Amino acid sequence: MPSEEELDAPSRQTLWMLGIMASATLAMWVMGRVACNYHVPGESLTPRALSAEERSKSSKDAAMEFARAIEAGDFATARLVATGAALSFVEEQEKACSDCAARQSAKEAIRMVGVVQEDNGKEGYVSVTVQGGARGEQKSLLHVVRGPKSFQVSEVLPLDAKIPKLERPSAKTDSSKGTNAVPPLLRRPSEPASSSSEEKR
Repeated sequence: MPSEEELDAPSRQTLWMLGIMASATLAMWVMGRVACNYHVPGESLTPRALSAEERSKSSKDAAMEFARAIEAGDFATARLVATGAALSFVEEQEKACSDCAARQSAKEAIRMVGVVQEDNGKEGYVSVTVQGGARGEQKSLLHVVRGPKSFQVSEVLPLDAKIPKLERPSAKTDSSKGTNAVPPLLRRPSEPASSSSEEKR
């Protein structure tokens, strides 16, 4: 039988490389454990607070943010995601808010469900059900439109209001070619000439 030195399997170079890889993996695991997963008692990594505009990037998000702010007695936030007739609604709610302290104390228990009834990317109709607040279950139907930076609630409608059918945005047409304006890299290669023209020749 050949000796271990003659076999040289695994070689010393292989053992050194395996040792280096194992050491590097262990070092990276320790660094990740300390940097990402280690929490000192009493301290935690808190997420960045989002603004009302950042929480209203879709019609559904804007409607839910508006409904949550009204139910929590946070009328300053409600104004940020409202426009038109909805601003007047916020003013009326603030003047008639005799239980604002109770609303604000129960805001952490608020839970919401939003259902998009109609939406075309520019405006939408969203029904929102709020539960857990100081006033119990509250339902609303909101008309939402796209604002300069985010979506905004423009009107608070009756729950039985008839929702119109919104027109879907159509693709732009290239007037010179009569085709949809598709970026060049996404266009299909032009089809070969039809065989019927060759047969006529």
